[in-house]
Amino acid sequence: MKCQPQNSTREFIKHFTPLVVADEIDTNINTKKAPGFDGISPRILKELPKKAIIHLTNIYNAVLRTEFVPEQWKRAEVIMLLKPGKPPEQASSYQPISLLPCMSKLFEKLLLKHLKPIIEAKQLTTSFDF
Repeated sequence: MKCQPQNSTREFIKHFTPLVVADEIDTNINTKKAPGFDGISPRILKELPKKAIIHLTNIYNAVLRTEFVPEQWKRAEVIMLLKPGKPPEQASSYQPISLLPCMSKLFEKLLLKHLKPIIEAKQLTTSFDF
C-alpha cells in the first residue's frame, strides 16, 4: 500500500502527450550519444513513427501512474576512457563514463520539464540547484 501525503506533488503532475514526447525527441535527443546496454541508440528514437511515439507515451504515462520505473532503465554500462596524455597502465588515467538507456534518459528529461515549474513555484530549491 502506498500512502501519499496530503497536497502531494503527484496531483500536479500531468500525463505526457505524444506531441510533448515527439517534441522532446526532436529538440533534445543528441544522436551522437552512445546507446546504453540495451543497444537502443538515440537515432532510433529520432526515427520512430507516430504510432510508436504514441506507444512510448503510453509507457511513460504508465510509469507515472504506477510509480514503477523498469529495472532496465536503472542499469548503466560503465566504460573506462583513457584520459589524453595519461599512461594506460595507471588506473587513475581513466575516466569512468556511464551509458544509460535512451528510454530512461528521455523519460528523465520529460519528468524534469514537468517537475521544474512545480519545484520553482513551491520554492523548494535555490537557483543553483538546476
